[in-house]
Amino acid sequence: MLKKRFFFKSALGVALFLLLPLTASANPGPVVIDPGHGGADTGAVGPTGFAEKTANLDIGLRVRDLLANNGYTVIMTRTTDISPNTPAKDLTGDGFINVSDDLQARVDIANKAKAKVFVCIHNNAFGASARGTETYFWNALSSDSDSARLARFIQEAVKAQVGLYDRGVKSANFYVLRRTEMPAALLEGAFISNPIEEALLKSPGFRQKVAQGVAKGIRRFVGPAGPGPAGVSFKLKPHTRRRVDLNAYFYGIAVGQRVTSNLPITAERAMYFNSNGVSGGSSSRGARQAGRVWYLAEGFTGPGFDTLVLLANPTTKATVAKVTYFADGSVIDGGTVKLPPLSRRSVHVNSILPNRSFATKVTAAGPVVVERTMYFNSGGVNGGHSSIGVQKPASSWYFAEGRTGPQSDIWLLLFNPSPWPAHVRINYMTPAGDVAGAPMEVPPYSRRSIRVNDQLPETDVSAIVLSDVKIVAERSVYFTRNGTTGGSSSVGAVNPAKTWYFADGSTKPGYEEFLTVQNPNAAATTITIRYLTSGGGLRKTKRIVPGRTRQTINVGGADEAGLGKNIGLRLTADLPVVAERSVYFDTNVYQGGGDSLGSTSPAKRWLFAEGFTGEGFATSLLLTNTNNRVAEVKVRFFKE
Repeated sequence: MLKKRFFFKSALGVALFLLLPLTASANPGPVVIDPGHGGADTGAVGPTGFAEKTANLDIGLRVRDLLANNGYTVIMTRTTDISPNTPAKDLTGDGFINVSDDLQARVDIANKAKAKVFVCIHNNAFGASARGTETYFWNALSSDSDSARLARFIQEAVKAQVGLYDRGVKSANFYVLRRTEMPAALLEGAFISNPIEEALLKSPGFRQKVAQGVAKGIRRFVGPAGPGPAGVSFKLKPHTRRRVDLNAYFYGIAVGQRVTSNLPITAERAMYFNSNGVSGGSSSRGARQAGRVWYLAEGFTGPGFDTLVLLANPTTKATVAKVTYFADGSVIDGGTVKLPPLSRRSVHVNSILPNRSFATKVTAAGPVVVERTMYFNSGGVNGGHSSIGVQKPASSWYFAEGRTGPQSDIWLLLFNPSPWPAHVRINYMTPAGDVAGAPMEVPPYSRRSIRVNDQLPETDVSAIVLSDVKIVAERSVYFTRNGTTGGSSSVGAVNPAKTWYFADGSTKPGYEEFLTVQNPNAAATTITIRYLTSGGGLRKTKRIVPGRTRQTINVGGADEAGLGKNIGLRLTADLPVVAERSVYFDTNVYQGGGDSLGSTSPAKRWLFAEGFTGEGFATSLLLTNTNNRVAEVKVRFFKE
């Protein structure tokens, strides 16, 4: 476990730098998507009569749109319910017109286009009990060939999207795989002969998930193409939650976001990564508005740690931002950052201020948004965390989440940006009640790190930081949980509130979600939680939180939201409280955990500076609409 992070030894060293954003390349060449069957050839037919050719075509068209939106040139072997060999010709030269000519027409389209890749979309059939997803490459090729790699990327991505039984990557002597002249793969998305999976294939939402997986696998193999869209627009139904997958629009691009809506909604950003042996994720609420001054209390560039400051300019006017670091009582000039209109920039602090603990202040000529991200691999713990900055120091900071013990380290980071010393007291709350911390001083223009484990060895704990001079406070947690390691970071709440909103969260397989509620009042309070899913309101629960205590709620519990759901939520309380949400995850792709402070109200505007979509990274926006009307939402992207 992490004891003194100032003395960590890292197995990664400079390898962590490989996690930093890359620059997208030009269009790599056309991608050919081949929806199997068509016309008189229905392919397999499900128990209710649903034809495979229909599912294949719809998935293929969705793949086309996803790739085209991301700047790829996409060629379809068919876009309607006809054979690519229309009008029918003897393309194989055997004197007959049959299915081989249909297949050769598909091959000819790809070979004549000199395609970068060829991907054939099918769905399987065998029997009512057969199930799952599998992807093929030509059996004359080795398992480390380009075609095998393409098949593996598609299989992994589709599996992650749809969650069906994993039948793996296989090889076969299929006509279209052996006759095409470029890397080629054939997907069997699901078994149309299985009544359950046929019902899934009849769902547009499921077909979209298959398409997203195929598109992700292709992007991972081919590499980035084009700049992606400037923005997207959509409707968000009442009392629902929606995920906007940035990887569906970008690859290899660092991108900030601005969310606007005609109705107040809630927005968070989640970013998962698995790259160079470091895996984790983070979630952060957005900023309601841009500002000219931003503060970040957390920051470390010692061995095994990488810290980045992310700046976004959401306006149509160019601006410049000055970065200042505060370390060991010193004020250090970090230089200036030029921000063109509607852009974002990354500052890798390790290259400017190596091997230091520090806080950051950003002062800009025009309104900007600032976040901080840290990646780490040290002391047996690896992962990453991110947090939005704050625009004003305050005299009080509330933190609901925290656990000390041999498997979890908590750090409070206190930043005093003023010329006067700050006299600080920290009051802790456990499930058993209050614990008063010793008073301390944070010198002018300095940052102080407090390891909570040294004061409370093993307990669930919330904290209230009180100061006679306005300061900035954050909390970082590093943990080992059921064999998974990771970390999280969050800014504190300036005041408790009677309502809290969260857009992100999941109790699906591989995820554990917890809601932590801190009641700083002397009296007990009743809290009501309403859970939201993409399909609409799920359920409402109530419970009592005693005075001057904290309570942890297992969102996946049978008496709460339950398992198997992606969740947003709204919490209301009779008395002002503080609420945070933690998610721990161990999936086939990502391992780690994240935490976020809630938002006290929805808003019509949310801003984010962080977001990366390169290989091994997955970034999403999570939006909830708690209104009784449809919200008209627009997302504008700011590219590196």
